[in-house]
Amino acid sequence: LETGNEVRIPSGAYRLNSGLTLPPYIKLICDGTVVLRYTGPDTEPALFVTPLADDPTTLYASMVKQQWMTAPIVQGGGLVLLGPGAANYPANAGIGLEVGPRSDLGVTRAMRAYAIGNISIMGFAVGQQMNAFRHYIARYSNMHHEGNNINIRFGVDGVANEDSGENIRFDHCVMGGASSGIVVATTGWDVSFNDCSFDYMDRVATILHGYGSLRF
Repeated sequence: LETGNEVRIPSGAYRLNSGLTLPPYIKLICDGTVVLRYTGPDTEPALFVTPLADDPTTLYASMVKQQWMTAPIVQGGGLVLLGPGAANYPANAGIGLEVGPRSDLGVTRAMRAYAIGNISIMGFAVGQQMNAFRHYIARYSNMHHEGNNINIRFGVDGVANEDSGENIRFDHCVMGGASSGIVVATTGWDVSFNDCSFDYMDRVATILHGYGSLRF
């Protein structure tokens, strides 16, 4: 990592034939607006932000407790994720943005104390999937979810919450045009929406399991 931990994408429109996996210690920087039209299989997300089993336990010797996550994981002029459905909900497929590991990778591979912002997601079955394995303390800002069957889903029904859900914030975000804006599929999520807009959805929230909170 002596040469840095950034991936830069020049401004423009691109076709993404397979999903992109981004470990959180790598920063994705958009030099201007970047549009990624996902044409890959709907069995994998367009963008998967997750720790991996072989990630370094520390980025540099002087860092502790994943301090690299304090800077936004996605930065720059704005990222647009377009799914194959092109906002034709409720007939869309796949996941636009998936965040967090799909299994327990241990405390040193937690998805914690991170920030993501400036992403627009449209045309997927699930715009944003928040996985429930050691996933907590998250800040999202200037997000735009629209034209997905479900704009944001917290957890997966039937999969237990493993140390996830503490202090998840969405600030200055826009959510619209969906069957459900929010689906809470597992217990334990503490989520606040601050200065966010909710428009033209069949329902704002669907809560499948209690023992958590949504604040607006």
